Amino acid sequence: MQYSQAGKVARNIVKNHGREGLRMLLDGWQSGVDNATLARDLGISRERVRQLKLVLVDVQTTVTPRPGVNHALGQGDLFGGEE
Repeated sequence: MQYSQAGKVARNIVKNHGREGLRMLLDGWQSGVDNATLARDLGISRERVRQLKLVLVDVQTTVTPRPGVNHALGQGDLFGGEE
């Protein structure tokens, strides 16, 4: 994904929904608001919100084992958390 495409899409959102619409999407994604809610609030489809997310943001997933998982492996502090 090229940054110029992201900028073009962002400008298009601002044109159609204002800066508030773009900020609503970005803030919503950062705080974990589901796409259906964002779509409803913006008056667009959930699929369009999903497409916008793919273009506008990089999503990173962090995986942290829950308490007890490291112990089951026999490695008390494998991921740096306390058990």
